[in-house]
Amino acid sequence: MKINMFSSKYLVWLFFIIVFIVINLVAFPFITGDIMPDFKDSIMLSNQVEVPTYYKETENYFGSHKKIFRTYALPMQYLYNSVYLWDYMGPDPLSRYLPDKYLSTFLKTEENPIQKMLYSINNSDDFFNIFVKLAPILNIKNIVLENDIDWEFYKNIDSPVAVREKIDVRGDIFIKKVFGELDIYEIANEYFLPIFYSPQFIIITPQEVDKLPGIILRENYGVRSAFYLNQLHFNIFDKVPASYFFAYLFDDIDKSRKDNNLFLNKHQADQIFNLEKINHQNFSVSIQYIPETRKVVVNKFPIEKTFINNKEINAPSKTLLEISSQPGNFLRAGKSYYSIQDGYNKIIEFLNIKDGVEIERTIVTDQVKLPNNSFEEGLWQERPGDCTSDMEGKADFSLKFVEDASDGRYSLEIGSKNHFACVKKIFKINLKKDRFYKYSFDFRSIEGDRIFYYYNLIGNEESYSFNEFITTDNQEWNHYETIIKPVEDINEVILYFYAPSDGSREIINRYDDIELSEIKLVSEGIYKIDQDKLLDDPLEIKLKEGKNIIEYRGAMESGGVLPANLYNYYLKSDSQKIINVPVLEFKKINPTKYRVIVHNATENFPLIFSESFHNGWKSYLGDYEKKEIFLNESDYKILDGNEDDQAGIYELKDFIYRGYISTLGNFEEKNIKHVKWNGNKEIFDYNEAYKIDFVSKNFQDTIQNDNLPVGSFYETWFKKPINDDEDHLMVNGYANSWFIDPDEICANSEKCVKNSDGSYDFELIIEFWPQRLFYLGLFISGLALLGCVTYLTYGSIGRRRKKKEEDVFEESFNNPLN
Repeated sequence: MKINMFSSKYLVWLFFIIVFIVINLVAFPFITGDIMPDFKDSIMLSNQVEVPTYYKETENYFGSHKKIFRTYALPMQYLYNSVYLWDYMGPDPLSRYLPDKYLSTFLKTEENPIQKMLYSINNSDDFFNIFVKLAPILNIKNIVLENDIDWEFYKNIDSPVAVREKIDVRGDIFIKKVFGELDIYEIANEYFLPIFYSPQFIIITPQEVDKLPGIILRENYGVRSAFYLNQLHFNIFDKVPASYFFAYLFDDIDKSRKDNNLFLNKHQADQIFNLEKINHQNFSVSIQYIPETRKVVVNKFPIEKTFINNKEINAPSKTLLEISSQPGNFLRAGKSYYSIQDGYNKIIEFLNIKDGVEIERTIVTDQVKLPNNSFEEGLWQERPGDCTSDMEGKADFSLKFVEDASDGRYSLEIGSKNHFACVKKIFKINLKKDRFYKYSFDFRSIEGDRIFYYYNLIGNEESYSFNEFITTDNQEWNHYETIIKPVEDINEVILYFYAPSDGSREIINRYDDIELSEIKLVSEGIYKIDQDKLLDDPLEIKLKEGKNIIEYRGAMESGGVLPANLYNYYLKSDSQKIINVPVLEFKKINPTKYRVIVHNATENFPLIFSESFHNGWKSYLGDYEKKEIFLNESDYKILDGNEDDQAGIYELKDFIYRGYISTLGNFEEKNIKHVKWNGNKEIFDYNEAYKIDFVSKNFQDTIQNDNLPVGSFYETWFKKPINDDEDHLMVNGYANSWFIDPDEICANSEKCVKNSDGSYDFELIIEFWPQRLFYLGLFISGLALLGCVTYLTYGSIGRRRKKKEEDVFEESFNNPLN
């Protein structure tokens, strides 16, 4: 019985020991951080293909760079499994060879707004203009162009050749290295922001990440900026008063929505707001004929029928062109023709006329016969049709002859109290390809102020339709003309006329004298627009604390959606001053811990940390002491591969003099092992000895100093974070930020050093708090293992002692005479 109990105890403990060992073996890659296996034989086991050597050469090239930055791969790929010309399909190899520097272009999920935004601008003509300005806040320094991508496999990405052509014409992106099929480009230093930086400009906006491209394309955008997106109520002005506010007048997510609510706190409402444009060539113009002067006037159209808090925005118009002409002529803008008529006022996008306009006179060469074109023979149909059957309610229409005509005795009258009432007629007529035809009719508005017409040209290949709203401010007979130029032979024309009611009021319109004529056009002059007239003076807008209601009160001429040019307007308040920022000195201790020394801090400032936002990132006040630094020039050298980024000896001396660095280490000799590739074998190249580790140049008042101490893993365990969650905010759509108040932090702390000018130097430790749970788990596991070993050892010793005593007793019992 004793033997069985003894064996069962051993089996139980043996079972727990085996389970413990297995769990730790499985978790070992997570402990070491080597989750991706290191295939030294250059074969990716998942696909059994040989990775080209140039990927490993690229790994060595970037591996020698001490500066912390990210790289971006092009052409952009939107599938997880990338396809390459060397018979490989799978994750981009750069993600394996540059794990710390590679920023994936793969659109992973809808929950990754930065990737989604980058993907949305991928095929934009402005991609590199936007990308170069986004690169700073994404900590991007290099672009790797993968020429070995099978780009034809994708349907919507540029070829590497096309990407290279776009890059080569720029002056802010330079070719740096070429390894086989990989071209490495570098973005100009003026567009680089380190992983830690303090912004000079803060931009606060209620917009989401997808609006970032439009915001940064503003002419006054500063590279050293921070964007607090989707902020409606947060009182950032309390923290840092030097802030900008940016908000689009309307959001184009829902184009049917004609209002927008903008919430401001008291500090924001005290700012002066200006109404400005993202793109100075994105606006509307009006084309109008003035009978008194016999001139066609092209005006820069002011913002239309838009109200803020029930007050209309009164933006002044500006005359771009004045051209002598007469009714019956046409103004050509690009491929479109606009009639010159008394009282006719046409609103079009400026982009249609940006290259100039041409005035053309018409000569009728043939009349196209349209039966019953003047309704003298009766109505086109017995009752009107409902051309908006999806509208609510029962249609309330009218259709009749009236003895009121512009030609002959009768005209057609059509009315509606709710839906779009319409009449149509099909004409079997022939129109020739590439010839010009003038389509005209007369109209009169009896109730309401809107006319709507539609035509459909039926060809052998397809049909071609056009429709237009016409706004009228009188109840007289008016004449309308337009030009038709078929792109193929037409054998049938369908004409529609409407009473377009939106349900809020009755519309009654009359139509008469519908004509179609073949014409010849004769040019009477080409006119260009002075580009200086395109710029607008900002329009000052007063906003209030709380909810500001922005409304578009245009009616059905917009087609049920906002005019496109309204999305080009934004409201902006400028900061009264630039933030007085400190100089930052930092070191990456490991992926979950950074040491940051703040120098010469004088006022509140945001500290930006360009890693993915998580509430687990905390900031702690460290124990900072200002020590004198003695430098022996012979101890300092530029580390191989860091010539562009490492501070030179004179820069380092200047840093020491200004107090921008805290230490140069212990001056003990260290070594960097350099390797190279020989075919597909990684071999030793040489050892590089050094005494002082990497100290970067001063990039935007941030210096990376790898000589800062590592510290103990538990140095923050019993410290309280200096900021609560209210001051830890997402910035730039993905990153972390803390608002740092030196006066508050250093008021009663001996851990800060006050300089002679009143500024402060102090140390911050930025640490991922959940990492403590990992350390705690290791401690508990180790303690459990020690307990098990101690228990088993003690139990084994006890059992041996007991067995020995039993053996002695049994021997003495069996041999009493001994």
